[in-house]
Amino acid sequence: MKYLIFILLLLKLSTGFSQIDYNIPKIYFDSLITESRVGGINLGDDFIDLINRYDFIEDYNEFYLKINDKLILSIWTKDQKTISGITVYSSEFKTKDNLHVGLEISNVLKIYPNLKINLSEETTEEYFSIGKYFETNDNAFLIYLTSSTGKKLGQYNSIDFGPKSDNFEKEGRIEKIEIFK
Repeated sequence: MKYLIFILLLLKLSTGFSQIDYNIPKIYFDSLITESRVGGINLGDDFIDLINRYDFIEDYNEFYLKINDKLILSIWTKDQKTISGITVYSSEFKTKDNLHVGLEISNVLKIYPNLKINLSEETTEEYFSIGKYFETNDNAFLIYLTSSTGKKLGQYNSIDFGPKSDNFEKEGRIEKIEIFK
């Protein structure tokens, strides 16, 4: 993060102060992902204020933020007032444990060795669930995965609720990180 701010300052110094963009999203001033925030955006923040302040692109009630044509994150709301969820697509954001988009599954398992892989019945995406959202209804922290082979990572038993599996391939990486309440 320090390097990003340093690079931004160097770019601004090289182009002159008259061209400084004072509308740099506040998400870049802090790159931490927690169970309740991503950078400077918190679950529960004013939804309308945020989408009016930055150039979010709406697509099916989800709002995407791109900077220099790079997808950074998306936000959504359940009540049209506050932010209910944030999905991170950029590797620039990390958890305190250094989880980030692009991290290999084998490295995720070094931090959380007892994870089970889940299969979304709605989207067929595979993910790890960090925390106790599904048991206690706390904020959700999901790590979506992609396989390096293009095939499903997990082997699922059709009678499992969820479905979940502790039998899965380790050849893949984090595709996106999602928090919501």
